[in-house]
Amino acid sequence: MFPEYVRERIRTLEPRVRRTEPAPRWTATAPHAVVVGAGFGGMAAALRLRAKGYRVTVLDRCSQLGGRAQVFERDGFRHDAGPTVITAPFLFEELFALFGERFADHVELVPLTPWYRFRFADGDHFDYGGTLDETLAEIDRIASGDRDGYLRLLEHSRRIFEIGFTQLSAKPFDRFMTMLRLIPSLVRLRCDRTVWGLVRHFLKNDKLRQAFSIQPLLVGGNPFDTTSIYGLIHYLERAHGVFFAMGGTGAITRALGALMERRGVAVQLGKTVRRIRIEGGAATAVELEDGRVIAADLVVANADAAHLYQTMIPKAKQAWSSRFKLATASYSMGLFVLYFGTRKRYPDVAHHTIWLGERYRELLDEIFNKKVLSDDFSLYLHRPTATDPSFAPPGCESFYVLCPVPNLQADIDWSVEGPRLRDRIVAALGRTILPGLDDSITAEFSMTPRDFRHDYLSVHGAGFSVAPVFRQSAWFRFTTARRASITSISWEQGRIRVRDSPGCSARPRWSMRWCRPPAWSCGRKGTPHDRDRRSRDAWARRLRGRRRASDAAGSQLPLGTPAVERPARGASNPSLRLLPPRRRRGGRSPFDHRGAGRIDRHP
Repeated sequence: MFPEYVRERIRTLEPRVRRTEPAPRWTATAPHAVVVGAGFGGMAAALRLRAKGYRVTVLDRCSQLGGRAQVFERDGFRHDAGPTVITAPFLFEELFALFGERFADHVELVPLTPWYRFRFADGDHFDYGGTLDETLAEIDRIASGDRDGYLRLLEHSRRIFEIGFTQLSAKPFDRFMTMLRLIPSLVRLRCDRTVWGLVRHFLKNDKLRQAFSIQPLLVGGNPFDTTSIYGLIHYLERAHGVFFAMGGTGAITRALGALMERRGVAVQLGKTVRRIRIEGGAATAVELEDGRVIAADLVVANADAAHLYQTMIPKAKQAWSSRFKLATASYSMGLFVLYFGTRKRYPDVAHHTIWLGERYRELLDEIFNKKVLSDDFSLYLHRPTATDPSFAPPGCESFYVLCPVPNLQADIDWSVEGPRLRDRIVAALGRTILPGLDDSITAEFSMTPRDFRHDYLSVHGAGFSVAPVFRQSAWFRFTTARRASITSISWEQGRIRVRDSPGCSARPRWSMRWCRPPAWSCGRKGTPHDRDRRSRDAWARRLRGRRRASDAAGSQLPLGTPAVERPARGASNPSLRLLPPRRRRGGRSPFDHRGAGRIDRHP
C-alpha cells in the first residue's frame, strides 16, 4: 500500500517488543510536559513525548479533542467541523506504531473516487481522482490538448515532492543556512512562481487551470500569491490517494484520544491557558484562566501562532524578530461555514464538491487583498453521507458548505451579512446541484469569522492562521515556532521540531518550545558533567525557577498522575539522576525514538 520509503519509516518507529497491554506508569520523578491545544498536532506531540517517558498533560479550551476538528451533532445529523480529507495515512500509522499498535485496527479508511468533483459556472463538471487513466479521460473530455501538459505537471509535482516532502519534511528550518542550502533546488524547480503560475505554464484550459490551482486554498493560501512548492500536493494525492475515515474525522480524534488514555496521557478539556510563564529563558509553568498554575519542564503550544505571541507570551520575553514578524504578518482568509441536513436524498452529489463561481482571480483578490465581501462566491460542499450513511437519519443527508470570505480585518458586520450570505448560498445550490433545497433544508447552523476568533482564539478570525506565503514559510516563520503535524515531533539543535504534515487537510497548527529538556540518565552514569561551567550555572538558575513555579503551583498536578514528592534540596535519587545539559555536537536526545537518552522504568 505504501512506497518503500514510507514502510521503512514506519518500521523504524516500531518497538522491539510489541505491547498490547497498557504501558506501565512512569515514576513521578519523570519530567512533566504540558501540551497546550488538543488538535492533531497537540495530540501527536503528547503521544511522542509519552513514548519517550514524559508525564504529559494536554490542555484545551474546547469540550472535545481535535482542536478545529470538532464534531457537531444536531437533531440526528452529524458534521465534521473541520478537516475532511486524508491524503497520507502512514503519518497516523507512525503514532500507533510507537506503542506497538496498528492504526487500521482502530479506524477504517475508505478510498474515494472521485477525490473531488469540480462544478463550473456553465454547468460543466470535472471529476478529479481515481486512477491516472480515469483522470486523463476526464481531461480529454474537457480539453484533449492538455493531456500531455497534465502529465508534465504531474512529473514536475513529483520533483517538488521529492524535495519538499521526502527530503525536507523531517528537517527543521530554525537556521538561515538551512534555507540557503535549499536555494539551488528551489531555483531549479522555479519555486519563485506561484501555484497559478506553475499550473498556467503546463495547462491551457481555464477550467483545468482553476481545478489544479485550488490546492493552496485548502491551507488558507491564495493560488496567485502562494509559492509553487505547494504544487507537491498533486503528486502527494496521486502517490497516496485520498481517503475518508468511516465515522468521519471524529473517528480519528477518538482513536487518538483512546490511545492517549491507554498510555497514561492526562487530558483536561474546557481549560484555557492564559499565559506561559518564562523564567531564565525557559518555560516553567502555564497559567489557566481560572487562576490555576501547572508547573512544567517542557511546554508545547499547539495554539494559533499569532495569538500565542500576542497574548500568551510576554512581549519582554520575545525576540525582536518575533515581534517584527507578528507586526508584519499577513493572515489567511476567513470562513463562513453552513452546516445543515436535508429531508431528501441527493445521490448524484459527490462526497467532495468544489462549486466554482463565474469569477476566479478577481474573487480571490477581493477576499485576500481588498477585504470585500462580494455578492458572488465559490464553495466547498461536503456530503459525508455519500460514503457513510450514519451521518444522517434514514432517508436524509448531512452537508456542510464552506465559503471563503474576508477575515475580521475587513469591516463586516456578520450579524447582518451572515444571514444574507446564507440565503444566497442556499439559493445558488438549489438552482444547481441541490434542487429543492429551500424546502428540504433542516437542522441548520453556521460559523463566521467571529466564531473562529471566539472558539479557537484565531487572530482576526482567520480560518488558517497566518497565510502560507513565501515570506512566512520555512525559516521566515516565527523563530521558536513550528507548524505542527499530525504525527511528528523530534529533537535537533537544542529545539523541539514539530513539522506540518500535508497528509491530512488539518489546518495549520503551531508549536513552540521554550525550555530545553534535561539530559536524563540512570545508575552509575548519573555523574554531573563539568565541561562547561556556564552551562551548569544556567541549568542551576533554571532549576531554581522551576522550584519557584512548583511552589506557586501547589498541588496542581495533571489529572490521573500520582502526586509528585520533590526531594529535599541536596537529596539524591539512587535510581534516577538529573544531569546538566551537555554542550557538545551530535549525540541523541530524549526525543530520539531509537532509545538514546531514555528514562528507564522502575521495577
